Amino acid sequence: MLSVFSVAIDRFDVPAALEDLTAPERARAGRFRHQGARRAFIVMRHALRRVLADRLGVAAGEVAVLLSGYGKPSVASGPFFCLSHSADKGLLAISEAGPIGVDIEQPNRLNESDDPIALARTAFHPREVDWLTSLPVSARMPAFYAIWCRREALLKAAGVGIAVDPSCLLTDSAGQATAPVWFQPPIGPADEEWRRHAAAGQLTPSGGPDWWVRDLEVDGIPAAIAGIGDMPSDDEIVVEDFGSV
Repeated sequence: MLSVFSVAIDRFDVPAALEDLTAPERARAGRFRHQGARRAFIVMRHALRRVLADRLGVAAGEVAVLLSGYGKPSVASGPFFCLSHSADKGLLAISEAGPIGVDIEQPNRLNESDDPIALARTAFHPREVDWLTSLPVSARMPAFYAIWCRREALLKAAGVGIAVDPSCLLTDSAGQATAPVWFQPPIGPADEEWRRHAAAGQLTPSGGPDWWVRDLEVDGIPAAIAGIGDMPSDDEIVVEDFGSV
């Protein structure tokens, strides 16, 4: 079972949510200059700690959240998870099976005057750009968001972030919910984090059956979820609201 919690960030009492965070997390929150980014960080960490505390049987403030060299959070001997937020909507995905990635993007991120093809050339694989170009103009922006979400979800599942060469990853542009067709090492072969993932069989040069990615619409907002292992069916993905405090 794969759990996805939908978080309405603007419904939360920030001071109350802040009580669950550790001193370092509060200090980090204080460094955000943008009020919306600060609120999102606090609320999403609150949600994460509450969900993990329930699963681990400890108090929310006692959950030891670790960070990888790429800033991917994790917990020792606990479930895999991933956070994403866009404006006032957040997602928290939890998996017991293996590394997971999730991404959500509010459609108002881009202006109607923005050219999705030009933007795609800076961030997508060339074949993804070709597919976008082949679509009617009216369909390009929704497709842009779909590909963006798939790419981010996959890179988050890999734990290497989005600062990679766009050509390292080619997602399933046709939206068939299959594995990425190309996933090569986006970082130096001497990098310890990469070698750790590769040794565990989590990243392979050609994607393959161990990887899956699929679209996930939440409250009408484009999103995607990705992971390693057998792709879950619709019945195995449970989306629920995370209540406000």
